[in-house]
Order: sequence, then C-alpha cells, then structure tokens
Amino acid sequence: MNLLMLGGGGHGKVCEEVAKECYELVDFLDDRLDVGIGKLADYMSFFGKYDAAFVAIGNPQIRKKYTEELVKNGWTIATLISKQAIVSPSAVVEAGCVVMGGAVIQTGVRIRTGTIISAGAIVDHGANIGEYCHVTC
Repeated sequence: MNLLMLGGGGHGKVCEEVAKECYELVDFLDDRLDVGIGKLADYMSFFGKYDAAFVAIGNPQIRKKYTEELVKNGWTIATLISKQAIVSPSAVVEAGCVVMGGAVIQTGVRIRTGTIISAGAIVDHGANIGEYCHVTC
C-alpha cells in the first residue's frame, strides 16, 4: 500500500512515522521544503499511483482546504492510528485523523475528520471531538 502525504514539515514527519506502520511507501508533496516529490498543487498528477492521501499540515484551515479538495477529486483519505495508541473498539475515528503513539481513545468517543490526537493525549468516554481539531496533553 502506498500513501501520498501533503506536508513534509514537523507535523508531516511525525505523521510519516505513524504512516510507515501501515504503508509500504510514503511520499510527500510540500511547497516550502525540499523533502518531497512535488508541490501541494501537484496532487492530481499522482492520482491512481497511491492507495490514499493524507494531509499532514498542522494549520487546521489549510488541512481542511486540502482534505476537501482531495475528496472532491476522488482521493481516498487515510486515517492514521499508531499501533502504540489504545483505541476502544466502540470509538469512531473519521478520515484524515491521526492518532499518535501513547494516545488513549476511550469507549464511545467520536473524532471527526482531520483531527490530530497527539502523543499521550487521553480522550475520555463519550467525547465528541470536532473536525480539524488538535488534542494534546
């Protein structure tokens, strides 16, 4: 399985480590850093060459913009959950979210699209976390 990530900065590097737990190949697009295979706007030229895409940009407005563009253009949006996270089977983690190692997601939790759950964060039972949020400890 191959993943195209938009954003190769600090948040992108953290997400890459989680992504490599599930994907064989992880490539980046980035406008400011020379870590990738192209610029953010180039994502459609890679359509069909990757199983999914993931927006690994910390800024929530930009993360939302690109996630919505990818969906509109037919991309599957990955959800990244570290194998070192504890996630209740009754929890719902929507597309475009990342759950970092050491995070705990309790029973009945719903984490909406594009949200970041940082390492060590705890989301207690029944919580409803909105879209494009960032939960940290």
